Amino acid sequence: MFSSTEIFMVIGLLPAALLLFYIYKMDRIEKEPKGLLIGLFFLGVGATIPTIIVEVLLSILNNGIFFGSFTNDYEYLAVDGRVYLYEFVNNFFGIALVEEGFKWLFMFLLTRKNKNFNCLFDGVVYAAFVSLGFAAAENVMYVFTGGLVTGMLRMITAVPAHCAFSVVMGYFYGKWFISRNAGALEKNLYQNRVIVTAPRGFGAGKYLLLSLIVPMVIHGFYDFCCTFTSYSWVYWFLLFLLLIFLYIVCFRTVYVLSKKDAYITYLCMEKVLERYPDTAGYLCRMPEHILFFMPQVIQASIMNREPHGVKITANHMYYAHPLPVTKPKPVPQPVYPQPQPTLYAQPVNRPQAQPVQYAQPVNRPQAQPMQYAQPVNRPQAQPVQYAQPMNRPQAQPMQYGQPMNGAQAQPVQYAQPGPAAGQAPYTTQPGNLEPVGGYRRLGGTPTVSLPDQNQNPYHTR
Repeated sequence: MFSSTEIFMVIGLLPAALLLFYIYKMDRIEKEPKGLLIGLFFLGVGATIPTIIVEVLLSILNNGIFFGSFTNDYEYLAVDGRVYLYEFVNNFFGIALVEEGFKWLFMFLLTRKNKNFNCLFDGVVYAAFVSLGFAAAENVMYVFTGGLVTGMLRMITAVPAHCAFSVVMGYFYGKWFISRNAGALEKNLYQNRVIVTAPRGFGAGKYLLLSLIVPMVIHGFYDFCCTFTSYSWVYWFLLFLLLIFLYIVCFRTVYVLSKKDAYITYLCMEKVLERYPDTAGYLCRMPEHILFFMPQVIQASIMNREPHGVKITANHMYYAHPLPVTKPKPVPQPVYPQPQPTLYAQPVNRPQAQPVQYAQPVNRPQAQPMQYAQPVNRPQAQPVQYAQPMNRPQAQPMQYGQPMNGAQAQPVQYAQPGPAAGQAPYTTQPGNLEPVGGYRRLGGTPTVSLPDQNQNPYHTR
């Protein structure tokens, strides 16, 4: 299935790959370019070549100084003071200083002017990729020469130890970068006569030296303990305590720096304002930027640890990022329930229907015949007593008033029947002209002519 070479490569590279993935994920504010990180890793791999050459030369020189034999390999028979001194010089300066020195040198040359170096945690990331690249290449060589047992042992000792060395180196390297830029800002304030005292700097050289010396000392002590483990169990105990200490320091430092990570510009302004609090107004109104922040904003951000985005380098100052560059969170899309296939239920074993048990007739009491109520003795209706006629006075005949003194009313003279048929409709007497048809004029005597009933066909006898 897998050849021995492939297995050795996996064992040699796996611990370094896992630790690099962890360091990369802890970079919270702004991820570093992948091309830069890959370049740092292979620089660490390439650092093994000059390291081997220099270590061999120093070992020959060290053997010649302490034992008078300029050879690469020298075995001593007894452990005495000279041997302890020899191993101290060989482990601290011949091995630790050389390895940590080449890793530090390659990291420094590639990142000291890199524009992506703008956060405190970036120093840890750069140092980890260089150091673990070196540890991966070294571990592969030890696995191929010592076998699987050596590879498994170094997986839990040497490779995590190199990661711890790199975290310490990256921490002080980031502090150096901050102090260097803070010193450049202080110098700018002095040149613009904002401050009158000569710039004193912020100890940038001290942090740069510590970024090399501290990991070298830890690495040297680790190698010193590993050298004498075959002579006394005390060195095994010291090595065990050192590894526990390194693991705690490594992962604790990575967690704290990732949580408190901020832009280097903000940290530079914080250092300057701690020394010169009266310069807050000028820092907010530097001519190179457009936005104008109030001094209270900067002072409040120092208390709350909120980055500004003012990028300050050794040559110029300008506003680069107002806020940390973070990817926007994707808007959650509504999740609609997917239609589930219809699962037809299996026939349920239901109990069989039992035959209906009809209830036995209930012994109910027989209905009693209805007793009709007796007629009620009601009083007899009395005959209606009609009211007696009232004694009203008799109506008296209307008495018409007496005629007024005027012309006497003439009695009405009804017309007499007119002349018979054949007679003249009017009499020829003067003043009594009769009209035709049995009517007369006022004052005349009319004549009435009745039709012949024998000639009327509608006449009924």
